[in-house]
Amino acid sequence: MNKPVFKQVLLLSVFALTSHLSATVFAQKIPNSVDPRTINFRPNELNSCQALRKRSITNQRNYVYDKVFSSYVEVCAGSTWQKRGASDGGNYGHAFLMIRGACIVRDSQGKPTMPRQIKACKDGVVGISTDYAFGNIQWLATEGRDLFLYGDHAPNQPLDTKAWRAIQQRVLSQGIMNGVHYKMGSPSDIQDQAKKAGQTTQDYITDWATDMSMGTDFALAASRGGIACTRIPLVGSNKEHQDQPLQDLIASLNKFNKDAYTKGFDYDGLVNSCSTTVHNSLADLGLWKKTNSNGHPTSVVEILQRLDDMPSPFLDTFDSYKIGSQIEVEGTLNKLRSNPAAFAYFKKTGWLFRQFGTMLDEIHPLEYRNEIYNTENNTNFATLPYFIWSKIALLPKQIPIIGNLVPDIKLTTPIFQSILADRENPAVNLVRNFKIWNEQYAIAMAHLEHSPNQDEVTQELKKYYRNKFRETLYLYGKEKELTADMNRFRCGN
Repeated sequence: MNKPVFKQVLLLSVFALTSHLSATVFAQKIPNSVDPRTINFRPNELNSCQALRKRSITNQRNYVYDKVFSSYVEVCAGSTWQKRGASDGGNYGHAFLMIRGACIVRDSQGKPTMPRQIKACKDGVVGISTDYAFGNIQWLATEGRDLFLYGDHAPNQPLDTKAWRAIQQRVLSQGIMNGVHYKMGSPSDIQDQAKKAGQTTQDYITDWATDMSMGTDFALAASRGGIACTRIPLVGSNKEHQDQPLQDLIASLNKFNKDAYTKGFDYDGLVNSCSTTVHNSLADLGLWKKTNSNGHPTSVVEILQRLDDMPSPFLDTFDSYKIGSQIEVEGTLNKLRSNPAAFAYFKKTGWLFRQFGTMLDEIHPLEYRNEIYNTENNTNFATLPYFIWSKIALLPKQIPIIGNLVPDIKLTTPIFQSILADRENPAVNLVRNFKIWNEQYAIAMAHLEHSPNQDEVTQELKKYYRNKFRETLYLYGKEKELTADMNRFRCGN
């Protein structure tokens, strides 16, 4: 084996080891309290007005987007979790979903059902997250965008111990964690730990579980310096079945939890992790190939054999944008012609993953006087598989971001921030997105008109592009109505 290849295999082994060990480290994250007087806050961490402005701009963007799309999914990735005074939560980063148009299924008393399930729900927003410690579910659901991302914590209020506890109590009061079994050691070990902490066993379990889940299953932006998402509309053009993509995503996720409730959740940091939930639920919508989540590869040979089964947070976020933001007429034709089931689904719903409204979303960290978590840490190993795959040519990949090729991503957050800073970029500017896609649909229609093969697939795709052309043309005409005033909130005079 030559030296470059050996180096990449060694890196892959390190990646595998850190992924397996991260759960062990993560389970030991409750530290002694940190004296806030010892924290050296950065200037932006002390600016409450800027914190308010960032949240205000985000809310305006969401409001405008929600006026156009009644349901959509956000494919999200977060950087390393790190609590002050404690070891971090593993170097792998975190993958999760947010779904608009869904809410938690509850029983007659208003409590979330077990296994946890979700359903279509007008204007509802639910966050979906997988954690290594789950024993009888694969994912946990939290209702409400602000609760899921920020714990309903105000951006200009310090996140001190009192506020941190208040977020946990807010979640517990809603029953979000009710009925969830956590893998946290043997009963005797738990009793010993509770005794050392001077708590009852149940109080110790509750404290451990809420601390473990905060920043991973709720209040994610409180504990991570970088979160990036790709938004994908789930509304089809055929009104009779326009909600089918949303329903199918919900059905896929619900099945994962039903299976975990019956068989148990067999977490693996490489092939059955938070990324697997995200990746395979989108695979059920036909986005990409489903991965094998069975077993626990440990040797270098096993790991190399299963590179295809290792989705990673930022990689899926980037890839979903790459796929969804390119029209690819011939590729779509070939897929629909070669896959009768996919064509039947397209005819029924009028929905393709590649469509206007596929955009990037920025989630600002909860950084103002954050005494609990270090939100400066943007590092992760989430893109290491891509680094290795590209170098040893096992799975060569290129990741276009608005026309730029990024062959080796070290820190993904700055890349997203540079794109998000450009207000004219179709990845972030909704009206600009309509204009660019309107032009793409016009070109696609002209291309299909001159196609020598005018079969049923071509006719249906022409009809689809014609409808999308009209939609984007109409929406582009609503520019004033659909342009958020990002300068409305000002700090100072």
